[in-house]
Amino acid sequence: MSKRSKYTLEEKNKCVNLFLINKYSFTAISKITGISISTLKRWIRSFKNNGVEGLKESHTWKRYSKEIKQAAVTDYLEGKTTLNGCYEKYNISDDRVLRQWISKYTNSSDLKDTTGGRNKMRSSRQTTLEERIEIVKNTISKDDNYAWACEKYNISYNQIYNWVRKSKTNGAQRDLKITEGNV
Repeated sequence: MSKRSKYTLEEKNKCVNLFLINKYSFTAISKITGISISTLKRWIRSFKNNGVEGLKESHTWKRYSKEIKQAAVTDYLEGKTTLNGCYEKYNISDDRVLRQWISKYTNSSDLKDTTGGRNKMRSSRQTTLEERIEIVKNTISKDDNYAWACEKYNISYNQIYNWVRKSKTNGAQRDLKITEGNV
């Protein structure tokens, strides 16, 4: 069993069967098992879309095309379907995924094909104190969008994250000087 999930495939399958075969309600299953109703609903949706495979722990990112993302967001925003309808129609892995797409779309950010995870570590390059301060300010102004900053400035995700964290905690100039010249 993975460290990410505290429930085995058998436990998930049992809960799904209690709902689908034995016709127990979400509330009844939740009381019996101690599992939240939202988790039960997600398992049942995954089972309906993908069978037992949908209940297995995933160790990879699910990839979605820009077109799928756009269609799901548009269907929801135009009132053609509910959030749950979008999850089922487009086989979206988690409600947080769709909510994130909607947020990006409504904030005028581009929806892009899923790449399968974070950007690769960038090679080192020298930065000046002024450049680090600019990177931190721009990253914060973009709601701490570290992936955006990685692409724009060709700096590693971890480095930008650390600069922003230090800046928020203790003030920009003192802590950014500590790492001067290092990326």
